[in-house]
Amino acid sequence: MKTIAVIPSNGRSFLEQCVSSLRDQVDQIVIVANGPLSSLSAQTMQDVIYVRDSQSDMNISRWWNIGIDCAESLAHPDSEWNTLVVNDDIIACHNLVETLSGEMRLNSSVLCYPNQWDNHRAFHRDPGPVDLHHRITGYCYMLRGEAKLRLDERFVWWYGDDDLDWNARRLGGSLLVPWCKVQHLAPNGSMMNHPELNIQAGKDRDTFYQKWGNTPW
Repeated sequence: MKTIAVIPSNGRSFLEQCVSSLRDQVDQIVIVANGPLSSLSAQTMQDVIYVRDSQSDMNISRWWNIGIDCAESLAHPDSEWNTLVVNDDIIACHNLVETLSGEMRLNSSVLCYPNQWDNHRAFHRDPGPVDLHHRITGYCYMLRGEAKLRLDERFVWWYGDDDLDWNARRLGGSLLVPWCKVQHLAPNGSMMNHPELNIQAGKDRDTFYQKWGNTPW
């Protein structure tokens, strides 16, 4: 079964390590370019597919959708495939893809993500808040490709991953998976470079509440 990795990036220095950690675990890597990637080495660029976002505004839900759409086209004509979505600042552990894929398929969930805090496993079937330590890791999650989940692009920077998670629970379940932690090198790094995203956080939270009548926290 194919696994295709999707990485939105504007060419941050972390991208080289991210691609290197995934190259031997996945069948294809798709980089959704939302900025210049000229700093990447020829080795990193080898066998990687690049899809450029034609719009100039920052919308991570759109970037994810662009990559997920590309992954689906690459999976054709397979009836089943995995899409691994990661930030460009993660370093995958050696068993990330194997563990997430195995757990997701064994448990018939449509979305899964690594437990970064403890050894707890949880299968969420109902939308609603969970322990924040067990909340979806928006910087690393796997989708059952044939479930055709997509992001709601009204969530520009925040809460799109939570919305995806809560939708997944309705469609078959969302799974928290232990024993496959990733390194997340720059949490909230984009927020420091783009302070306007702090304002967007409030807007996205309001949108989430209007949609669900609740928030993740």
